[in-house]
Amino acid sequence: MTGLLLPPQELLLPPEGIVVDPDMIRETIAAIDELVYRQEASSLIEWEAYPTQRAACTSWTKFTALFGGNQSGKTTTGLRRAAWDLTGIYPPWYNGPRTEKGISMWIVGESSDLTRDGLQKKLLGPDPKDPGKGGILSKQYIVGQPVYKQNGGGAIDYIKIRHITGQISILSFRNYSQGEDNLQSVTLDRLLIDEEPPFEAWVELLMRVSEAQKRGDGYVLICFTPKRGKSKVVGVLLDDNPDVSAFFLSAEEAKHLGPEHVEKWKRILKNDPAALKARLYGLPDINSGLVWNAVWSDHKIPRFPIDPRWPRIGSIDFGWTHKTAILEAAIDPATDTVFVYKALGVAKTKAWEIAKHMRAFTAMGYQYFGDPSAEQPDKRSGKALLDTYLDELLPGWESVPPEERPVRKAPRTPQVRVEMVQKRLDQGSIYFVDDLDPVLFREIEDYSYDKKGRLPEEDDDYPDALGYLVQCASAARRAQLFRPHWRREAKQLETCLPGY
Repeated sequence: MTGLLLPPQELLLPPEGIVVDPDMIRETIAAIDELVYRQEASSLIEWEAYPTQRAACTSWTKFTALFGGNQSGKTTTGLRRAAWDLTGIYPPWYNGPRTEKGISMWIVGESSDLTRDGLQKKLLGPDPKDPGKGGILSKQYIVGQPVYKQNGGGAIDYIKIRHITGQISILSFRNYSQGEDNLQSVTLDRLLIDEEPPFEAWVELLMRVSEAQKRGDGYVLICFTPKRGKSKVVGVLLDDNPDVSAFFLSAEEAKHLGPEHVEKWKRILKNDPAALKARLYGLPDINSGLVWNAVWSDHKIPRFPIDPRWPRIGSIDFGWTHKTAILEAAIDPATDTVFVYKALGVAKTKAWEIAKHMRAFTAMGYQYFGDPSAEQPDKRSGKALLDTYLDELLPGWESVPPEERPVRKAPRTPQVRVEMVQKRLDQGSIYFVDDLDPVLFREIEDYSYDKKGRLPEEDDDYPDALGYLVQCASAARRAQLFRPHWRREAKQLETCLPGY
């Protein structure tokens, strides 16, 4: 159906004396339907690609890497190639490998939220309940209804796509924020990876297409900004390997960005040439560089009264010689903006003393997310540090489900946390009250990769806490908005959580 808006019934009646041929009406409607169908079909292959995008799309090697600056069009390139492979329909200029049957494919992103809100929306449209409307793939290619992830907020697990041969392609959306265990036990024909995964996840993903590559049919396309410098993944992709093709999409080629974009990043990264090369030109640098790039003054705001109905989240990086770092934040549910309003850093301080600063927060049902290594037993006492804090904050915590305990472990994915913090900085969706501990600002602003491109192990207490907070913010926000017992009266909050 065309979805045409029809006039009132009386206006459909022909003027007196005029005879309307019903067959002609049916033929006209059919012609309109066919026109709409062709327009939707043409949108799949009508794309004005830059030369580098065309070259990456038509690569014949088993592995293709598209390095690109921020917002240069690298993700769009990957999704276009994915859509063509899923349907077997290609633009006239395309001279790369084609699919001759329905395929199995994964599209893999950094986290569930980023995959849903970025990759899924661009490919299938903004409404997960109406896939094929407003995305690269239109409704005529969608078969049936997608299967959604449980408690995923509309995130699609897998969906069936009609191939030009009449066969069915199966597309699944995955992410590597939950670790490599989430990426096992499936054999694939195609794989699209958006943004650089941790090396362990990269190895696991390659195993998914190994059987297809033995048949000469498996294909991997990875599109990312090389913000980690010469990482293990970058090293593999830039090694002298005939099975790998690497392309670089710069801001100069991506004309849609405009000179303002270039000037913005030159201003932000004037003291970090390595990061500037990555974010404007897609060029990895073997030297160390800042982990997070931002004009930090833009993310500092005066203290203000926070709406007591907003969800809250806390984070903790456990330490002894290194300080224990604690952050607390509120989340504006209308804009998904995080406001960090409390920072505490103390060294050589026992758990019962630190817990005194945490009780008012946890007494209201709010939670801290912390270092996953804290659940390992201590060599001397035999007791996990996480359990020690739980003893102080919630006696009898063993009978409480893990997801409801006042302190929970964050996922063990440090690089994903780094990317999620940078994403919020880029989007302007995280702010810090400007009177917080000066050490917090020094550590997050100076947080830099070492000479081997690894995350640092010194002055990383607040940066780690910030990573835990941002990585778990969306989950905490959803839990508190949709579970009534999290809602509190303003007077109660002002009593228990003063000072904001």
